[in-house]
Amino acid sequence: MKSNRPPFIIALVFFVFFIGSVLCPPRAEAVSKEPLPDPFLSYLIKAQKNLSKLEAEKQRRLKMEQEKERKRKLAATEKLKALREAHTELQKLELSQLTLTAIIRGKDNAWAMVRDKAGRGYILKKGTFIGKKGGVVDEVIWEVKKAAFGRRYVRKVVIKEPYLFKEQYIKYKSVEMEMAEREYK
Repeated sequence: MKSNRPPFIIALVFFVFFIGSVLCPPRAEAVSKEPLPDPFLSYLIKAQKNLSKLEAEKQRRLKMEQEKERKRKLAATEKLKALREAHTELQKLELSQLTLTAIIRGKDNAWAMVRDKAGRGYILKKGTFIGKKGGVVDEVIWEVKKAAFGRRYVRKVVIKEPYLFKEQYIKYKSVEMEMAEREYK
């Protein structure tokens, strides 16, 4: 014969749990009255926090770039000011006040002679500082070119003058001083 005890035992266990839950309800502190958060909503909140972090990082980088640009501008301005500072008599004169009077050519290099309005002469060679704008003699040119009716002598001095490019970089422009050309047969 079959025994009826296992179903009876199962019923007894369920009855005890039912009576225990009715007589001892759960505590109020343990049960939260707030609804469960929506998982999609929490994702949006996290995404917004990440976006605000990205915006803050972007703003920080922008401020750093602006500070670097300001420092570059200041450094370039200071360097240009130092280049234009007069140390010699030639640096106190404008290029328009000088006249190229002679060019002397040696084996490896050439020199030039300029005069100011008062008649004082100055010798120029490559690297000589000249003019109020911080110019430097870049090259002294003495060439003979064939012309239609003989030879033509090209004699000039090329001077590099610094200037600010985009208020951040120092660039150089070339200025030429030429002697009057002569044609010889």
